[in-house]
Amino acid sequence: VIDVTEELVKRRKIETERDVDLLTGLYNRRGMETQMSLLFREPEKMRYAAIVMIDADGLKGINDTYGHEMGDAYLKKIGGVINNFGIQSSLSARIGGDEFVLFLYDYAAEDELTNTIRTIEYIQGHSTARLDENLTVSLRFPMGYCMLDEGLSYEEMLKIADERMYENKRQRKAEEARKAETAT
Repeated sequence: VIDVTEELVKRRKIETERDVDLLTGLYNRRGMETQMSLLFREPEKMRYAAIVMIDADGLKGINDTYGHEMGDAYLKKIGGVINNFGIQSSLSARIGGDEFVLFLYDYAAEDELTNTIRTIEYIQGHSTARLDENLTVSLRFPMGYCMLDEGLSYEEMLKIADERMYENKRQRKAEEARKAETAT
């Protein structure tokens, strides 16, 4: 009998390092794609589902003003928000420097899923993040989403959600500019 426990532990550690973002503990792009390909093999098990793209707005300003340690803390806070989301099943990932993906699935009804997305939309404009004992900042993130539609691949859904996220970002910047003009 050969004890394979040590070998299995090593393999799992390598897989974790390969598939998980070390900063946030969320999946990285590779890990997310692996999980999504598994889910999309059995789309009937996803029932009502949506992909949500999120961009950590203001990261450069935080890094420039407070340092990269606070920027990392900001990314961790956003990661924490999306990682603990979804009343049903969800996958969350940091797929780039300041870009996150949340995949919500296995909802019994479309209105349950829509309510979850509406909650995320509320959070995007009404939350703060305590980065350390002396620093609290607005938690801002443009977002876009795409509901699961028969025939759409994960990549197609991600592209649509990404386009909508950038549209949301443009709208939010225009709104901020209008508010700044009004205030002067």
